Amino acid sequence: MQISQNFSQRMEQKLVMTRQMIQSIEMLQLPLMDLMQNINQELVANPWLELKDGDGVTEAPETGPKEQAEMDRKQKEAANETDARVKRLETLMREWNDPNTRSTTGTIRRAGEDDAKMEAMQNTAAPTISLEEHLLTQLHLSKESDRLKELTAIIIGSLDENGRLKVPIMDLFYKTEGGIRQETVPGGCTEEEAELALELVQCFDPAGVGARSDQECLILQLQRLPGTTEFEEQLIDKHWEDLGHNRLPKIAKDMGVSVERIKEAHEHIRHLNPKPGSGFGGGRPQYVVPDVHVDRFKQERI
Repeated sequence: MQISQNFSQRMEQKLVMTRQMIQSIEMLQLPLMDLMQNINQELVANPWLELKDGDGVTEAPETGPKEQAEMDRKQKEAANETDARVKRLETLMREWNDPNTRSTTGTIRRAGEDDAKMEAMQNTAAPTISLEEHLLTQLHLSKESDRLKELTAIIIGSLDENGRLKVPIMDLFYKTEGGIRQETVPGGCTEEEAELALELVQCFDPAGVGARSDQECLILQLQRLPGTTEFEEQLIDKHWEDLGHNRLPKIAKDMGVSVERIKEAHEHIRHLNPKPGSGFGGGRPQYVVPDVHVDRFKQERI
């Protein structure tokens, strides 16, 4: 099963209630005495509030210690109950506005209802794409001529699992049978066309694909990096063998730089990938060839 993501726009209505609206509703439901007491408490707590004449609000009657403690207890219980109702309303509003928690009939979906299905989908391995498919997709999106695309597709189909071209490029377009050289593509292919097709492959991702050697693969990757990499490219091109044997002092002497500069460039080169196609899956199918064929014949009676 293939899972894909896309973006879309849609219009929908949502019931949005702020915390101030919920508190206003709670205040309207209070009895008159409780409302008057809450107003007086706000006046005491906030010195910037003042009571206008004629509002009809009077101060709460004076009470003794026991009555005051009982009133404080009731106020604390009422506040806790109000907070619980507010949180419950906020939770219901979030569930209502979230389309993932509503069914098509508008009812709230039970938690964990689809856990088994979601877990199975998450544990299902996504279909892997091969390096050849990845490169052909980029080729189809390019704006090159059909002729160049045809030659490029032949090169892509001839790359190994690491994205390297291991055979001479002209051998892809000609074959020799009985001492006669024959074309494998209509009209043949010139060396210039073959090189253009290979350059097109080397422009695709991942960087370094289509290289014919380790040096070319690393140089292609360096050319994709930001900044100047001419020193590293020269180090790979001119001193590859010495670099492989860690002859850094000799390289530094030949290039007229310090050993530290060679170590820095060497460390930069070590982070490159000499096998750019190794991270792709979906290799070519392995066909099973039978050793024996058994056919059943019906013998006619004489």
